[in-house]
Amino acid sequence: MKPAFYPEPRSLWYHQAHKPIAEQTTIEGHSVRAMYLLTSVADLLRLEQGHHDLEAATYRLWNNMVNQKMYSTGGIGAIKQWEGFGLDYFLPQGTSEGGCYSETCAAIGVMMLAQRMLQIDLDRKFTDIMELCLYNAVLTAMSTDGKKFTYVNQLASSDKDLSQRDDWFTVACCPPNMLRLLGTIGGYIWTYNAMAEYRSAHIDVHLYVGAKLTFDCGGDVVELQQETNWPSSGDVKFSLRSKSAKVDIRLRIPGWAESWKITPECADAEMEKGYLRIRSNWLEKNPDFTLSIPLKPRLLLSHPLTNQNTLTIARGPVVYCVEDVDNAWVEDHFESVLLSAECKITEEEVHDPKSGISYVALNVTKGASILDTEAFEETPFLTNDKLSKGKPLQELKFVPYYFRANRGGKGHMRVGLKKTN
Repeated sequence: MKPAFYPEPRSLWYHQAHKPIAEQTTIEGHSVRAMYLLTSVADLLRLEQGHHDLEAATYRLWNNMVNQKMYSTGGIGAIKQWEGFGLDYFLPQGTSEGGCYSETCAAIGVMMLAQRMLQIDLDRKFTDIMELCLYNAVLTAMSTDGKKFTYVNQLASSDKDLSQRDDWFTVACCPPNMLRLLGTIGGYIWTYNAMAEYRSAHIDVHLYVGAKLTFDCGGDVVELQQETNWPSSGDVKFSLRSKSAKVDIRLRIPGWAESWKITPECADAEMEKGYLRIRSNWLEKNPDFTLSIPLKPRLLLSHPLTNQNTLTIARGPVVYCVEDVDNAWVEDHFESVLLSAECKITEEEVHDPKSGISYVALNVTKGASILDTEAFEETPFLTNDKLSKGKPLQELKFVPYYFRANRGGKGHMRVGLKKTN
């Protein structure tokens, strides 16, 4: 009899026991187990020196996960049977395409691993993924009223798996895991080091969230206040308060950011691995300053080896999706909708009265079309002219992926849309 979670007996890769960690070359098996295991390895690397083989393996497995096995939302795990990873570049969006699991706990596990890696190597490549997970694969897992949840976070609905939420689960790991994450979010926003004997400190700002950090530095209370409406707005106001301690601040500039500005101007700020270092001598004169990062819609093209040929719309760290609530004409989960790389996208500030949530919606007013698939001949092959003859859509409305399944509807949703020439 075939075991429930294994395709065959002794599938040791399911729990990452097929090889010693230092010898593993690809991330395999149950995605949550893999993240928790690597998080513990990263903790070991932070506490003890000399584990060069484990360090190399951790970077290697991180890169394989991010570059070959991660969805545009930061979700991981394409295979339902073992709740985990498939082959490299096997990233179908939903059940009707062959899979997509993207468990909530797995995305939280990615954030946990990224947070540990930042304490070893302050590099925005870890923070960008941590933020991607937070605003997409993680926040989408809880309704705006905090009463309903998702265990699986597919990128496309189907008749078998609609985009919807549940009150609870038989195995209810995801809801409390979400609460644990939000309850400890301060440890993801900042890391800091206070050197009391030198009356100095440095603060690394990873996430732009409205919050305040307070800590002691040799008897001096250091406070850093952040005020922002991120990710709707790209302006972040900082206020640093310290009587005598000298404080350096390093700010992450996201990899997707086309530009950034510090006000007042900080001419001697230095960039290293995506973090902008602002020194204490400037901060003593300018304790109140603003970081501005323009947030613009952009198109994400699927990797050619995924065979998806899709376009996804993102704005800042937020990935967007289409839902039937805004596009009531849809009958096929947006499978027949095409999107051009030359599409015109406009922004719209929306306040949802039911949830009380405000967000930036995106509208495609040119470059979206729909195929009349019923008119196709019964053949697996089509000529390019038929694929380019979609009926133009006057408007296609997008909402943040984290906001999906909050307003009722039929449960039709999709992130990546087929790319048309």
